Amino acid sequence: MTLHELKIASAYYDAVLRDYKTFEVRRDDRDFKVGDTLILIEVEDVAHLVDGVPTIVAEPTGRKRISAEVQYILRHEDFPVGICKGYCILGLRNVHEMWEDVYVPVREEVEQ
Repeated sequence: MTLHELKIASAYYDAVLRDYKTFEVRRDDRDFKVGDTLILIEVEDVAHLVDGVPTIVAEPTGRKRISAEVQYILRHEDFPVGICKGYCILGLRNVHEMWEDVYVPVREEVEQ
């Protein structure tokens, strides 16, 4: 079983947390397997200037994270008419919000 840290748009965060949205549509680039855990980090689009060019960047909102277990996977090969090549639909269960002191993301900077 693997832990996958993924971003989730603010528009979907509450829907997943409240079990209204029990699936995720994702690029099938991480070798997802039934039993894997998704750590979903809420992000919102924020405009920045990068080298003088306006750029939209997905930044974490600072809310807690969602943990969810993958219970089912539907891939392009299973349903080529309905799922684009390179994408999959992940069925979710055991969804709950995580507290910051329980999980520390790998990419977070350490204060010195």
